[in-house]
Amino acid sequence: MPGHVPSRPATAPQDHPAPGLQSCPPCATLLFMDSAGWMDGQCDRLIQDQRARLGAAQLAVTFSSGLAAALLGVALSGEESSLKWPAVLTFVVALWMAVVVLFHDRLRTPNHEPVLSNPHMADDAQALRELRKRALGAVLANDEVLARCRRWTEIQLVVATLSGIVSLVWLALSSGP
Repeated sequence: MPGHVPSRPATAPQDHPAPGLQSCPPCATLLFMDSAGWMDGQCDRLIQDQRARLGAAQLAVTFSSGLAAALLGVALSGEESSLKWPAVLTFVVALWMAVVVLFHDRLRTPNHEPVLSNPHMADDAQALRELRKRALGAVLANDEVLARCRRWTEIQLVVATLSGIVSLVWLALSSGP
């Protein structure tokens, strides 16, 4: 029969995703999930991203402090100079700022226990709204913590770089021609 199209039973999109998506379950899940499910996953992804950014800042200040300490150590083992105290002082400030960043890990995670153990919740929808509100509140609070941490990290990197430069100038002047 030319032109005859076999009839197919109507199925829900969740049962049979678009061709090519069967091999990619995460893609099919993203295409057919509701906005509430996406928001739940987005909050989790944002908190993971925030933890990664804090870890990167802590790694950067650790590395810059170590490099500044190495340069200062080499400079201190050489001849005396009038640059001794500026080099030491800038290193101490950089080290103090690194400690502030390293111990500035006050990222919040949503506390679900009060909501889940509250017997006065009207229904599951109300509990779910409260859980989502707590998750979003944690993400927003973490953004403020990360903004402060970023400022401290930027200042620490500048001071550590300054300490390294002063140490290098000290070495260049003490080595002579």
